[in-house]
Amino acid sequence: MSKSKRLINTVCVSAAAAMLIAITVISSNTAADSPKNDSPKYQTAENYSQAEQIFADIYSGNFVSAGEKLEIVSQNSQAKYLSNLKKLLNDYNRMQQSRDDKRVEKYMECMEKLERARKEGIPEYKGFEKNKSSDNDDESGDDDEDGEDDPADEDEEDKELTFANLQANIIMAYKYAAEDTKEELLEDPIVKEVLELSRQYSEIHEQNGEWIDAYAVYYYWLPELFPDEEQYEEYGEELSNKALISTLLKDTPCETREERYSGIEPAMFVRAVKALEQVYITTMDFREMAVKGIERCKMLAEVLNFEDEDITISIDKAQIARWSVRLDEISNEVNSLQFSYDCNSMIETFGKVLESNMQTAQIPQQVVIARFTEAALNTLDPYTTLVWPWEVQEFQKNMTQKFSGIGVEISMDTGKIKINSLIPDTPAYATGLDAGDYIVKINGETTENMTINCAVKYITGPSGTEVTLTIEDGKTRKKRDVTITRKTIDVPTVRGWQREDNGNWNYMIEPETGIGYIRLTGFTSNTAEGMKEAIELIDQNGMEAIILDLRGNPGGYLQTAGDIVDYFVDEGTIVSTRPRVGFPDKLTADKKANITCPLVVLIDGGSASASEIVSGALQDPVYRRAVIVGEQSYGKGSVQTIMDYPGGGAQLKYTMAYYYLPSNTKVKNRFEAEKQNTKDWGIIPDVQIELKGFEFEDYFETQKDNNVLVQAGKDHSEIKRRSEEETIKSDPQLAAGIVVAKTLLTEKEAGFDVLAKQVQKPEKKKSFLKYLLGG
Repeated sequence: MSKSKRLINTVCVSAAAAMLIAITVISSNTAADSPKNDSPKYQTAENYSQAEQIFADIYSGNFVSAGEKLEIVSQNSQAKYLSNLKKLLNDYNRMQQSRDDKRVEKYMECMEKLERARKEGIPEYKGFEKNKSSDNDDESGDDDEDGEDDPADEDEEDKELTFANLQANIIMAYKYAAEDTKEELLEDPIVKEVLELSRQYSEIHEQNGEWIDAYAVYYYWLPELFPDEEQYEEYGEELSNKALISTLLKDTPCETREERYSGIEPAMFVRAVKALEQVYITTMDFREMAVKGIERCKMLAEVLNFEDEDITISIDKAQIARWSVRLDEISNEVNSLQFSYDCNSMIETFGKVLESNMQTAQIPQQVVIARFTEAALNTLDPYTTLVWPWEVQEFQKNMTQKFSGIGVEISMDTGKIKINSLIPDTPAYATGLDAGDYIVKINGETTENMTINCAVKYITGPSGTEVTLTIEDGKTRKKRDVTITRKTIDVPTVRGWQREDNGNWNYMIEPETGIGYIRLTGFTSNTAEGMKEAIELIDQNGMEAIILDLRGNPGGYLQTAGDIVDYFVDEGTIVSTRPRVGFPDKLTADKKANITCPLVVLIDGGSASASEIVSGALQDPVYRRAVIVGEQSYGKGSVQTIMDYPGGGAQLKYTMAYYYLPSNTKVKNRFEAEKQNTKDWGIIPDVQIELKGFEFEDYFETQKDNNVLVQAGKDHSEIKRRSEEETIKSDPQLAAGIVVAKTLLTEKEAGFDVLAKQVQKPEKKKSFLKYLLGG
C-alpha cells in the first residue's frame, strides 16, 4: 500500500458525524408524563438546568457536549424547543461533516500529485530563467478572443506539474492532513527533497542579489510547515526587507525614485523621536532603535553592492564597502557604551550614520534617512511610523475612506485593468461605465501590465479635474473614450449579503426567520449612521436577529466603534484607553439602546482595532450581548493618533494608548505576544470555525459575485448572483453564525435567558467624596 493511501485510510469518522448519528436516532416516543409546555416554569429543575447547559454549550462552541445533553433531556420531555435544537445541531453537524469530507477529498488530490512527482520525478525549477526571453514564448495569446480555454486546461491531470505548484501542493497537503499524519508527511522523502532543493535555489538567488526570489522560493512558505521555527520567519523577513529596499530604489511608470523620497529631511526623524519620548505608550529602548536602524542601512549597502540595471543609483562598490565597515564601527560603539543610552544618544548615532554615508558611499541622504527611520520605529510596534510627504495623501485616503476619483472597484485580469464593480452615485456610474469593462488607457497611456496602485494614482486626482479613460466593452470588445470629472468619493462601509438589481443591499440573509446580516468593511465617520439605516431596513422586514460581520475589517475611528456598540447596550463603559502620559479616557453608552434582538458577530484574523473593540465589548461578561463566531482576531490592542510635529508635510502616526474592555480586560497585543513567543492575543471567538484554503476561494468568489454593482437596464445575464442557500453553503462561518442565531431565537421563544445569566456586572465603587462623608 502506498504511503498516501495508508495516510488516507487512517482518517476516522469525525465527531461531527458521530453526533449527527446520535442525535438523529433519538426516539420521539418520550415519557408520557413529560411536560408539554415550552416555558421553563413547566420544566423539572433537572431538565431546566440541563437545557440551560445545552444552550450554554452551543454558545461556547461545544456542540458535541450539547448533543449528548440533548439526547438525555429529550428522553424526558417533548418540548418543542428540544426538537428545534435537534434540527439545529443536525444542521451544524452536517455542515461540519461536509467540510471534513471536502478536506479529505482535497488531501487525497494533493497526495495523488505527490505520487505523480514520485513517479515522474521532481519538475525542473525554472526560476533562474524567468527574466530571460524565450524563443518559444506564445505571442498569439492576446488574439484569442473567442473565450475558449486551451484544451490542456480542461483536464487537471494533463496540466504540467511545475516546481512551484508542487511546493504549493505540499503546503495544501499539510493543511488538509489529519493532525496525527502531519509529521509523517514532513518525513516523506519527496517532501524532504523538495524542501532541500528549495533551500538550495533560495541560496543561489540570494548570492545573485535576487532577494524576492530567494524569499519566495523557500522562506515565504516554510513557516506554513514549521510554524514554531522562528529562525525561518526571521530570515524570511530579512530577505523581504532587502527586496523592499531594492524595489524602492527603482522607477515605476507611476513614480520615480526621486519623487518617492522627495521632501525627506533629517529633522523629521529627530522631531519625531523627541515627541515619542514624551507621548509614546511605553518607555523606548533607544539602543535597540539605533542598532536596528544601522542594520537596515547595512542591508541597503548590501543591496547596492549587486548589479541591477533597474536601480537608479550608481555607487562605487569600494565606497559601499567602506561605508559598511564604518557602520559596523558605529554599531559596536552603540553596543559597547556602558552608560545610559538615551534619546540624545540615539540622535547622535543617527547623525554619525548620515555623516559616514556622505564621507563614503554618498547614497542620497533621503534614502538613508528613510531606511534608518523605518527600522528604528519598527522596534516600537508595527503601527508607529513616520508618514513621508509623498505618502500622506494615500495614508489619509485609507484612514477616511474618502478620496477624489470616479468611483470604480478595479482588479488585474490577465494583464489588463478590469472594472469589478461600480460605487453608487459616483461619476463612473453616471457616465455609463459598467462592471466587466476594461480600462485600456488612462489619459492616453496604456494600462497593459500597469499595477493596480499605478492605475489608481492616474485615475484619482483633485475634485473637479477630468480624466479620460479608453474603455473596452467587456462583451463586444468595442473601445470608446470616456471623459469623467472627478469628485470626492465616500466609500460606503456598510454592506448587506447581496446587491439587488437596483444597487441597494439586501440585508435579510434568512427572511423566513427574520435574520438580518450587516457587514462593516471599516469604521469611518459615516459608518454608524449607515448601520442605523441598515438596521431600520431589517426591522421593516421583520427583524428577529442580526448577524454583524466584521471579518476582514481593519478598523478605523475609535468613536465610531463606540457608537456601534452603543446601539446594543444600555449603559456603562464600552471601552477605555490608558496612555502612559495623561489621563485615561473612556467611551460610555448613553442609555438609548433599543436593539434588543439576539446578536451574532463574525470575526477573523483580519478583524483589527475598532473591530476588536466592538466584538470584545459585545462579548465581554459585563454585557454578554453577543455570541462571537469565527477565528481569532488580529490582536492590535492599541490606539494610534497622528501629529504633524515632524514638519515639512510629514506626519507621525504613533501608539498612544492601550484599550480595555468593559470588564477592565486589556485586549492583548499581537506584537507583544509574539515577542513573548505566545499566540495569546486579540479576541477569541466563542464558536471557533477556521476556514480551509478551498473554503477561502469559495467564500471570496461568492462575495465578489454578490457585491458587484452594474448599470441598470443592461443585460447582465453572465453575472451570477448567488442565492441565500449558495451563499451560506460557501461560508461555514456564516452558516455557523446562523445556527447560533437560530439557537438564540429558540432560547428566547422557550423563555430561557442563558446569556443574561452569564453577565458579571462590576461592583460600583464609592466616590472619594462619599467615602469621606461615610455614604
